[in-house]
Amino acid sequence: MASDLLRLSFAGAFAALLALAPARSPHALAQDAPPAEAAAEGESAADGSTEGASETEPSEDELARARQAFMDGVAAAEAGDFAEAAVQFEAALAVRSAPAVRYNLGSAYFELGRFDEAHEQVRTVPGDEAAPPELQERAEYLLREIVERVALITIRLGGQATGARLDGEALPPEAFDQPVALMPGEHVLEGLRGEEVVTRRELNLRGGAEAFVDVSIVPSPEEIAALQAAADANAEAAARAEREAQEGRRKRRLIGGVVAGVVVVLAAVGVGLGVALADGGTSDPVQGDFEPGVIRW
Repeated sequence: MASDLLRLSFAGAFAALLALAPARSPHALAQDAPPAEAAAEGESAADGSTEGASETEPSEDELARARQAFMDGVAAAEAGDFAEAAVQFEAALAVRSAPAVRYNLGSAYFELGRFDEAHEQVRTVPGDEAAPPELQERAEYLLREIVERVALITIRLGGQATGARLDGEALPPEAFDQPVALMPGEHVLEGLRGEEVVTRRELNLRGGAEAFVDVSIVPSPEEIAALQAAADANAEAAARAEREAQEGRRKRRLIGGVVAGVVVVLAAVGVGLGVALADGGTSDPVQGDFEPGVIRW
């Protein structure tokens, strides 16, 4: 089985080496560049300048080590030492994720019985435009072999759940809503709200099985009641604040009206007094009995 699975990888080692090799031609760089940037990259490559190159691009030394690690992995696999082959392919993969490297690493994992890890590597090869058709075909065949030996579960996260743990390990966001390969046997899936474990599922999976597991967190009746009570209290507080604001505006309008009325009355009195003074004493005298300092009506 091992020779059948890895023979293509050995034959395709040169393709992987090409994928790991640095580009020498400015025209090759331009082919992958957006049209607006192609000329600038071509000039930069031609004069030896590295300005504008990606900071994550492997160095010549890193690429050389990756190529050597790949060849060492092929040699180890040919010798039947799949553990060493996996180590070497992992080292090459850390530098550049070429499809031939992922396929070889997945093949080594398969031979070691690490089927879940093999699935993670090989599933990305079919459909990869950088992979030759023959490599994609072999990857599809290997995937069928892997799927028979793992359980594929799709995990849905929703409601109040903020995350999940599988066998004590936090799941990354990309692990949700797509098939994840697990080794057959018992597993524990926990739904989290913050750091609190709210749901817990114990799974007993067999090879070749597929399952959908929902770890969405739905509030309990008590939590719903508490949330509703809090919402009602907030609504009542808002309504009370609005009523108080309206009452304040009404009082300000009343006070403003009273002040305006007083001003009008005073103005009228002032007008009357002014008219009286302007008459020059022609109005009738005050009637009444007089005593010193007193007027009686």
